[in-house]
Amino acid sequence: MISLVHLKYFRDAALLGGIGPAAKRNFVSPSAVSQAIKSLESYLEAELLEHAKNQFFLTAQGKVLLEHCHSVFAAAENMQDEIKSSQGSTKGDVVFATQQSIAHFVMPDFIARMSTDYPDIKPKIGLATTDIVHNWVMDRTIDFGISVDNFGEHNLMAIPLYRGSFVFIEGLELPKKQNKNRGFVLPGETTRESKAFKSNFEKQFKQAPNVLLEIGSWGVIKRLAETGFGVGLVPDYLVRFDRNKTVREVKMDLPQVTYEINAYYCRKRQKLTRQSQVFLEELESFMAQLKH
Repeated sequence: MISLVHLKYFRDAALLGGIGPAAKRNFVSPSAVSQAIKSLESYLEAELLEHAKNQFFLTAQGKVLLEHCHSVFAAAENMQDEIKSSQGSTKGDVVFATQQSIAHFVMPDFIARMSTDYPDIKPKIGLATTDIVHNWVMDRTIDFGISVDNFGEHNLMAIPLYRGSFVFIEGLELPKKQNKNRGFVLPGETTRESKAFKSNFEKQFKQAPNVLLEIGSWGVIKRLAETGFGVGLVPDYLVRFDRNKTVREVKMDLPQVTYEINAYYCRKRQKLTRQSQVFLEELESFMAQLKH
């Protein structure tokens, strides 16, 4: 009989690209992972790996086994979900990761509500850039990721949670000025929203905007706007979901730039657990209520 533990060690080594990372993931020694893979090779009478200097490859048989691993562990997760559902309650860990601004402005009130409505669902949240979150989704470090406009790959299944637009903000107590004469604090110069703003501003006012600073953190942009250092450009959830009303929106006669917040997971490698589905359904409802 094939051991599920041995299969997990093999799958993690294949997805993470080496014996060492798989050992670290499972809190065992590299030799334990190597021995598990050798046991699989002996049982299946097939060579699963090819080793070269500083490299790690799956054989054709290894690739076939990896595909079956996805199905085996998906079936195990489904079995676990069905057993938990038959007990009449939704329970278990929900392991996900997101951007810092979503964690800071959206999650606290939502997690507090979930702890009351679903006390047996235990969120475990990681914070990282969208690229790292994407990698964690692909190697199954997490159940799903949540980010703004960043899931565009055919292997990923996206679940829309919120649709909004970028807004201009300034400190609540600051005197108003003419829009075209203001200084602006923007996200990084290569971002879609910054490019669109500069182009639209030049078309509308026949001059380039006075850009005081460009920085890749919406939270920092909001803070700078609060202090009076220019008008900030941020996604509207930083304002709508923030209890501390320290900024106001600045109306600009410019086209809106929209965005989406999506949850996403790897459709090829996993199925969302029941507790993850409930978590995301409740999050979508929570965000829709706060928007209005």
